[in-house]
Amino acid sequence: MPIKDILVHVGSSPACADRLALAANLARRYDAYLIGAGAPESPTAEDRFRTMLRSAGVVGEWRGIIGLPESFVARQARGADLVILGQHDPDEPTGLDAPEDVILA
Repeated sequence: MPIKDILVHVGSSPACADRLALAANLARRYDAYLIGAGAPESPTAEDRFRTMLRSAGVVGEWRGIIGLPESFVARQARGADLVILGQHDPDEPTGLDAPEDVILA
């Protein structure tokens, strides 16, 4: 099964750097389109994602979360072949507490 669209949840915590690196590596490997989703009130997350796109040479877009984070990410995941989420991080203020919240949304 080809991987053409990858969705990654982007936050502002330090742990997000590993998640972005994984997403960029997979997007390059599979020549996939990378979609970053994060809180619109967190310009740090969007800047971090856009910087990663440029430095990794990956094509993609940013989608600011509208409404409940878990519901938004679940809706966006329907169009993705692969979804990359982090684990619970108390330093992450985006409201997406755990991957199971998205699965159950």
